[in-house]
Amino acid sequence: MKLDKEIENKYKLVKILSNYKIQKKIKKFAKFLESELKKNSNIVFIAILNGVTFFLVDLFKQLNPETIFNFQYACLASFNGENVSKVKVVFDYEYNLNKKDVIILEDIIDSGSTLTFFINHLKNKYQINSLRIYTLINKNKNFPRVFNYSFSSLFEIDDFFIVGYGFDYFEKYRNTKAIYRCLKK
Repeated sequence: MKLDKEIENKYKLVKILSNYKIQKKIKKFAKFLESELKKNSNIVFIAILNGVTFFLVDLFKQLNPETIFNFQYACLASFNGENVSKVKVVFDYEYNLNKKDVIILEDIIDSGSTLTFFINHLKNKYQINSLRIYTLINKNKNFPRVFNYSFSSLFEIDDFFIVGYGFDYFEKYRNTKAIYRCLKK
């Protein structure tokens, strides 16, 4: 992969998750979700944009075309290039989640502040039946479990900076098929 000078001067990229590994986990996860959707028609997916887009598209492509599901988007801003900033809702959905079983699809749990903010946002706005969170990557093995919800990740990694497959460096490298660790030079 050709790097631009800014990232090339700061980092060496090392592939940590190939597209094959990612797709294999997503396929297994899709089968699990299909079985959940057959048991419960009250499920609503909420995808937290922007980074989750690649995960979301690949996941939905793996679902049986006859599977019925409802999904909404929420766009939160909490990351600016390399640093976590204050979390804010940039775009909110207009779907009533009262008495729904909500599944949040997230790209990554880093500090947990974005997800904690969004869970509080949901709980203040709606009376939901249940809440489950599925994330592609969990970097925070100590993510606080202060809410009553189910949490699972497809991959667990140590706390280091990554790009690719939806994860960006100042909006660059988001569109690679694999995930790379950025090693400081």
